[in-house]
Amino acid sequence: MNIKDLELETIDCVDDHIVNVYLNFNTGKNYFEGGMSVNATLELDDGNLFVDSIEVESIEDEDEKEVALAYDLKELKNKIEGFLYNVLHYTRVSNTNESELIKAIS
Repeated sequence: MNIKDLELETIDCVDDHIVNVYLNFNTGKNYFEGGMSVNATLELDDGNLFVDSIEVESIEDEDEKEVALAYDLKELKNKIEGFLYNVLHYTRVSNTNESELIKAIS
């Protein structure tokens, strides 16, 4: 199974510079069919936030059963970086995802 689309659902602070990112995925059925839990290690460089590494914790279908999916890890890392950037720079009001991300990098 290949992932066609990802959507950020939640961010939770795990530890100093580590967040758990939960993403919904779509494999082409035109609805989000499940989700993946990814731990991302963050790096700050001159005020910019980067994802240094990722570890996929679990991938589950809509019935919460584990599934195997094909996804380029470099592309996934870049996608998560983009989601985190948007949370920090484009959130108009404070939300839980932003608070958890700030807690991890503070």
